[in-house]
Amino acid sequence: MGRHKEFDPDAVIDDALLVFWRKGYFDASMKDLIEGTGVNSYGLYSVFGSKRGLFIEAFKRYSASVTDDLVKRIGRAEATPEGLAKFLGKASRILSPSGEKLGCFVCNSMVEHSGADPDIAKLVDANRKMLMDAFQGFLRRQSRAQDADEVRTNASLLATGLYTLGLLIRSRASKQTVEDHIKSLTALV
Repeated sequence: MGRHKEFDPDAVIDDALLVFWRKGYFDASMKDLIEGTGVNSYGLYSVFGSKRGLFIEAFKRYSASVTDDLVKRIGRAEATPEGLAKFLGKASRILSPSGEKLGCFVCNSMVEHSGADPDIAKLVDANRKMLMDAFQGFLRRQSRAQDADEVRTNASLLATGLYTLGLLIRSRASKQTVEDHIKSLTALV
């Protein structure tokens, strides 16, 4: 008879997400994941199959928590340049959990995997679509009329701009650089 699992897989995913977010997929060793989750390699492999399996679950968790939170905030943001700036300021803080300059997990993953893993590429595409749809809704609510093509183009630019914000945060760009980036994005509204 097999041993009973002695850990909560949901908590492990949360802990692994932080390890992957801090170190990236390739630099996160099994030792890092064991230390970060408190679960031995046998336990991790028995539940998640592989480091990649755990990473994919962590990616899904990020989308379901952080990206979903950002999408809801976009939906509640005032559809003005000031409302967008306020949202992006809050997003900057979300991408720096507990003061750590982690940036955007999805963006970090995009760069690290460079589209080489089709399953991760699908997750990235779904995440981007969530943001683009939210920004399209935001742009449709604004008082300045934009046609459908302009809304689609600007929503794409805003989604990319949010990812770029994550890169700036991750690279520890100056506060002024981050503020300048936010200001340039508000010109789309």
